Amino acid sequence: MLSQVKSLIQVTPIWRSVLTPSEHANVAESLANSQGVHVEFLAPESLDVSHYQYRYPSVQIRRIEDYHLASISSYNRLMLNESFYAAYLHFEYVAIVQTDAYVRKSLNSIEDFEFDYLGAPWREGVRYRSVNGRLFVEQPTVSRRKKIHQLAYKLIGRQVFVGNGGLGSRSQRNGW
Repeated sequence: MLSQVKSLIQVTPIWRSVLTPSEHANVAESLANSQGVHVEFLAPESLDVSHYQYRYPSVQIRRIEDYHLASISSYNRLMLNESFYAAYLHFEYVAIVQTDAYVRKSLNSIEDFEFDYLGAPWREGVRYRSVNGRLFVEQPTVSRRKKIHQLAYKLIGRQVFVGNGGLGSRSQRNGW
């Protein structure tokens, strides 16, 4: 029997045993607007999730190794790692909804868009360049050495006006 590909899963990473009141409000708002969407929390293996199980009993919890949610940089690496998305191959879209963001409208119609990535807009954009599979992002600086790097970003870097993994959707259409 072939497994059916589902449209969307909404994943909310959690790394503390209890959310702040504003985070709870965001999660509650997102869940209220996620009817008909599969939702799960993503939690470190060692995290006590009893509070989440009590407060959000209908939300499944997927466990991952602690180091993936130990720091911003390790979380960012996780979001760029194809093996993370392998767990979601039976979904066409993965919406990452962090606790500092919330879903205002149902994501059920996401397949109506012809995008592989949707994320929060950046008004001024950011420049980046990729070297040997590593992503380097332009950062404001004052040192002479780093000013040379700024020039490199301007000459050979690419500018993007969307990003911010706090609330974004990725499609497996072109390999995540």
